[in-house]
Amino acid sequence: AMRRLERNQREQRRSNQISQQIDGLRQVLCEAGIAVKASKSSILTGTAHYIRALQTKQVQLEEERDRMVTEMRQLEVQSLLRQHQRKAAAASDHPDDGQRRGQHDHQRRAPRQQQQQVQVRGEDHHE
Repeated sequence: AMRRLERNQREQRRSNQISQQIDGLRQVLCEAGIAVKASKSSILTGTAHYIRALQTKQVQLEEERDRMVTEMRQLEVQSLLRQHQRKAAAASDHPDDGQRRGQHDHQRRAPRQQQQQVQVRGEDHHE
């Protein structure tokens, strides 16, 4: 008789704990603006639907983030190209400097171009 009473008390505590946790889920759903019936089954079903909706939203946001990162990188490359074009145009505005330097100027600029390309590629790895 004593064992049965202890077993019943343990089962009652377990049942109360589950009920409190389900009430907590209902509260989360209410805070999210999702109305559900008070039955445990409705609360669990509503919770599952809510989790799936959040997972779908997460995928959409990750895809949007990836698109934005790609666009940002393209804009960075375009900006670097414009900077390079402005520098090249400025250099061509000074023909005396260019004649004195001749081909050596081109040889000095080539490594900088390679460095810029490496820098852009290096940024691809930093997310």
